[in-house]
Amino acid sequence: MLRAFEKLRVWLWMLFHHRRATERLNAELEFHLERQIEENLASGMSREEAKHAAMRSFGNATVLREQITEEWSWTWFENLLQDVRYALRQLRKSPGFASTAILSLALGIGATVAVFSIIYAALLNPWPYAGADRICFVNLLDKAENYFVPGLTGRQMRVLQQAHAIEDLVGLDGSNLMVTGSDAPEGVEVAELTGNGFQFLGVPAMLGRYFVPSDAPDGHDPQPVVVLSYKFWQRHYGGDPSVIGKTIQLQHKNYNILGVLPPRFTWGDADVYRPLRVLQSQTNRYTTMLKLRQGVSAAAAEAELAPLYQQFDKETPNGYPKGYKLRVRNISYTYIQKLGPTLYLLFGAVALLLAIGCGNVSILLLARGMARHHEFAVRSAVGASGSRIVRQLLTESLILALSGAGLGLLLAYQSVGLIVARLPEYSFPHEADFHVNPPVLLFCIGTAVLTSILFGLFPALQFARPEISQVMQSSSPKVPGSARGRQLHTALIAGQIALTLLLLTAAGAASEGFLRLMHTPLGYDPSHVISVGIPILSDITEATRVKQAEYFEQLRQKVATMPGCVPPRFRPTARRHGVAGICPLRLWARRLLSSRRRASILSARSISASCISPLSRGGFGITRRPCTERHWRWSISPL
Repeated sequence: MLRAFEKLRVWLWMLFHHRRATERLNAELEFHLERQIEENLASGMSREEAKHAAMRSFGNATVLREQITEEWSWTWFENLLQDVRYALRQLRKSPGFASTAILSLALGIGATVAVFSIIYAALLNPWPYAGADRICFVNLLDKAENYFVPGLTGRQMRVLQQAHAIEDLVGLDGSNLMVTGSDAPEGVEVAELTGNGFQFLGVPAMLGRYFVPSDAPDGHDPQPVVVLSYKFWQRHYGGDPSVIGKTIQLQHKNYNILGVLPPRFTWGDADVYRPLRVLQSQTNRYTTMLKLRQGVSAAAAEAELAPLYQQFDKETPNGYPKGYKLRVRNISYTYIQKLGPTLYLLFGAVALLLAIGCGNVSILLLARGMARHHEFAVRSAVGASGSRIVRQLLTESLILALSGAGLGLLLAYQSVGLIVARLPEYSFPHEADFHVNPPVLLFCIGTAVLTSILFGLFPALQFARPEISQVMQSSSPKVPGSARGRQLHTALIAGQIALTLLLLTAAGAASEGFLRLMHTPLGYDPSHVISVGIPILSDITEATRVKQAEYFEQLRQKVATMPGCVPPRFRPTARRHGVAGICPLRLWARRLLSSRRRASILSARSISASCISPLSRGGFGITRRPCTERHWRWSISPL
């Protein structure tokens, strides 16, 4: 044990003080040689005879020095360091080759890792909720394949919960309320969940606790408690942790603050979450979110739930579309349908870019290997083994690969934010956490190692044991190299050209589709049109509704008198219940447009003239307004 510790200590000292260790070893060998010479002189030999006798007794000094070094150091590690130093010197002598190879790999690896990170965060693992792969909505598709999420009564929710395929379900609703009791009233989005909602989603509170079924007993009014979202807590309370246990006033009613949710919990982009009051009437309906049991497929759930929804259809005349189809769809379905094809196409393109980069480096290394034929021949002639040459070339390839992977990883970190900033706002869940995560890091490392083997093994095997006579002749311009090397070079170039043509073809097809989409007739002119959402307060009297109507008319007339504007139009929305009450506004608008069973919400990206329902409780009015000025502002006085 002591000997091993001593050897480790000496090895570490020799590793970090290699030059001093070599000088000391040489000095010690010289000391022993001089002592032997002195002993020989004392025995009566001449100076010359004593020196030769001493050297014969010592043997080959170089061999002795190597034996001592092997005894007190790790030869393989020193050889590796020698290979690395030699590879760095070779790359430093060819900066154009090194920079081209590293940049080719960096661009391919950086783009691939960035796009894969976005796919992983937006499509593969966007939700922080427990069992997100089993959380579903029931969609009803009409004959035109448009779908909507049907609302259920309290009794129907209890019936649905008895289904064997369902592990749990939660009722959802939402409204727009006003924070009162302060100097400046503030509008907030309120999401309402049944008492088991947070247990269903399985995300613990960051501060305090969330409400539980005992806070919203079935058949009774829920307790006046709320849970704050992280963003609202930061915006309204400045991140003060002492808000737990305090009250917040919504629509002049006090609610006790139970807790604060973590940053990734943004279900429905709500500001405040409170228990849902489930009324036992046929007119009050709530969106229902399901969690399937382990091992139950969507098809099996559809087969079991179809008879139940047929019964619900009979209980709701004209509530369901004629000849509908029932589908059980995961909460990621909409995002995968909208964003998935684009991201997967982009990932295929950057993967081809990575393959082209690897092809570039392979060709560069092959050409560089041909140019170094003489070097390999000389090294082989003086005794270098084929494995030693292979190891040296693989070391150079690995340095290039790791350098390209490191630079590519830096580009990936910078590219993720740039790509996410250019995605449509509601094309991905806001719960998605975009960053280069550990699986992607492993993917990057694996890609670097794999590419180093691919573009380093071919040149290494090609030139590990060169034919010396042929290599010596290859200095002539007439003999550039072996036929096998030329064939390999040609094959790599042909493969690179094929990949490049494939990438260009895919890019051309994508560009053509994009241009065709940009010139699709919309049926209206969206240029110079903006929309403004106006929250309508809930729980107001009829007299207040009359005042609201008068105010909106005054607002319309005021906007109509602005220079460069035409008279605006209001587009009211349907009653905000269920998914419509808690989902993002523009996403909700797209869903409503597809079902054509709700009023549309006009937005800068989604404008339609579908059927309009009367302005109702909790809805949003939209002002549509063409204008000629790019920047403008106006004030709205409180109602």
